[in-house]
This record gives sequence, structure tokens and C-alpha cells, in this order.
Amino acid sequence: MEARIRAHRRVLAAILIISLWVKYDADGDFRGPSLGAGVQAVARQGDNNSSFRLPGYAMAMYRFQPAHLPMMKNLSFQLNVRNLLDEIYYTGATSRNAIIPGAPRTFISSMRAEF
Repeated sequence: MEARIRAHRRVLAAILIISLWVKYDADGDFRGPSLGAGVQAVARQGDNNSSFRLPGYAMAMYRFQPAHLPMMKNLSFQLNVRNLLDEIYYTGATSRNAIIPGAPRTFISSMRAEF
């Protein structure tokens, strides 16, 4: 049965991808800020003939959203960090000799305005 599944699987499609996030919203005297952390794990990838494989990887992520400022109630700010531990990983390949590396540690800040 596994051979039949392998024959129908897309080339370089991971057989398993898992994402887990936790989020904490402060309350009480510190009400407002929000912290989040997560991990995404991707199983190994390869072609149907097992002639090459990319290793699986896990990537840690972090999110921080400060409290709203009283004078700017309609604005919110957020900072996200992907690949928090700056691990080397590979997201795909177009052939055995053209492997695509994943992004290094990346900081993304955003501002949202609500009207």
C-alpha cells in the first residue's frame, strides 16, 4: 500500500506538516500586550524514486503585539520573527542540483489602522 501512495504523491511534497501556536494576552495591571510563539515542522521531501531527499526541518516563530496607545486606539503594531533560531533549512528543489534554501531569521513589523 505504501508503494501505491508513494506513486501518487506529488514530487517534493512533504508527507507531514505540523504547526503549533500558543498565544498569551496579558491582563490585570499589564493588560494589552500579546505574546505568541510557534513551531512549524515539515517532514522530509524527495522524489517518488527516492533518488534524492531534502531533510525535514522545524522552524520556531515569535510574535509580539504591544498594548494599544490610549491616544491611538485605532492603530495596532506587531512584530513577527520567523526562523527565530536562524537554522539552515531547505524548502524545495527544482532538481537534484537546484536546491532552494529557506529564509534566514526574518523580522516583519506591521501597523494596522481601523476605521
